[in-house]
Amino acid sequence: MDTNNNKKIEEILNHYRIHSDKNYPSKEYLQNYFKNKFEYFLDIYNRKKNYIGCFYSSMKYVADECLEYSLFSNFLNKDSQKIVNSLYTSSRLRYLSELPLSFGFSGTDVAHIQEVFITAAINDQNLLQAYFKNKPGPFSKGRTESNIIANSLYLIIDKNKTQEKIDKNINEINRVLKLKSVGKYEKAFLNCYKCIITHDYSDFLENINIILKLHKSKDNAYTFPPILKYTICLPVIAFYNLAYFDPARGNKPMPPEPDHKYWDSELWHEIIKDNQKREYIIDIEKVSPVLKKWMDELPGKIDFEELN
Repeated sequence: MDTNNNKKIEEILNHYRIHSDKNYPSKEYLQNYFKNKFEYFLDIYNRKKNYIGCFYSSMKYVADECLEYSLFSNFLNKDSQKIVNSLYTSSRLRYLSELPLSFGFSGTDVAHIQEVFITAAINDQNLLQAYFKNKPGPFSKGRTESNIIANSLYLIIDKNKTQEKIDKNINEINRVLKLKSVGKYEKAFLNCYKCIITHDYSDFLENINIILKLHKSKDNAYTFPPILKYTICLPVIAFYNLAYFDPARGNKPMPPEPDHKYWDSELWHEIIKDNQKREYIIDIEKVSPVLKKWMDELPGKIDFEELN
């Protein structure tokens, strides 16, 4: 990270220490934050108010806090394993938060795709398959580029894809790439998908560098919480994971890694380790054994009655 980024991270960190906890980042703060958010949700649930919306927001807040905690900790004392565990925890909390809302909002069926992409960044295969099973595509109710970005990701996740599906997807990518209304960032996404699907990585690094270059200028789920803008680019890690773990790649070599301040080679190699042991960054069971069960089992539907 460069000097300007370091200053910005320190500025955000100092803000947290002034307004929340002078010892931040601390495990105790994170555990108490999670406990307070879940107790607040339980209070709303027991009063039978808008508990679904409360569950969604509470789990999202905790997911963001987990990620922030690990990134600040990593900034102060390099610890890639902590980021791995944090991403793992955060991704599963995000999944559970979306379940009662059927993974979407009014007018679109692709609102959950950024969450799936963050899951790909940690390579949680069980969670990827849970999304694939419980929120199946194809998708058609978002913007043109959003639909094809979502459908391309699902195609790569699909363990039983046919050549017909592959050909149809590539044709659709090529069509959307010609549209003037589609920006450079989205086109770079589509080109990376195309490289992975066709196993032709000649343009992969070029498009990865476009995503990295534009990373800081974006305001989306990949740059929230704000510290993400100054640390790591999750979409690029996701693309390298999708390529690395694609069984159809065979013996073809992986494309070279980028040389950029938003690419964390040490973190990526920690993620792709064989027999990677994943642990929750916070003690979920201490707060709610039922929530721990949901996070472990990744159900297709949440039965809130289990909390009684």
